[in-house]
Amino acid sequence: MKVHITTRHLNDRNRSRKVREYAQKKIPRIERYMHTKHDPTEIKLILEAEKRNNIAEIIINDGDFQTTASVVDKDHFAAIDKVVDRIIKQLKRNWEKRSSSKRKHLKTNSLKTDSIKSKNKSENISDEKLPLKPMSVEEANLQLKISTLKFIAFRNSDNGEMNVLYRNKNYELKLIVP
Repeated sequence: MKVHITTRHLNDRNRSRKVREYAQKKIPRIERYMHTKHDPTEIKLILEAEKRNNIAEIIINDGDFQTTASVVDKDHFAAIDKVVDRIIKQLKRNWEKRSSSKRKHLKTNSLKTDSIKSKNKSENISDEKLPLKPMSVEEANLQLKISTLKFIAFRNSDNGEMNVLYRNKNYELKLIVP
């Protein structure tokens, strides 16, 4: 993370150094709220004096996200505190937007049950959706012959229980009944 602190129109070098040091102490507070995937994040802190007003401005550039906050105050230290608070508020708001959109995306994906097959990438487990209507053992046998599967799980229409029909190594049909 690159941090640039710029002072403008501060004539007193000792005061300029103190303001820079104070601003440098506040940067870790901002970094706590930076949830970034990009390494070249850049924080620019601009401190300037105009007549009796002191201006503190922060610009954060994070690739696809850029935010700015600016505060005018009589005291540089108070201006730095206020601008840090404002930028933290913006970063929190942005983080909440990102996380809520991820939750919405995950929620809509989990509600899509119409897909026949889905992959769980972490364990390479594939799911296959079966028709919900009950079928007889003969219908299950026909389904097994049509498909390339080695077994089929179905709800038996005769007794309403879950059954499994499969072919063993000798290609004989076997029925598992609970």
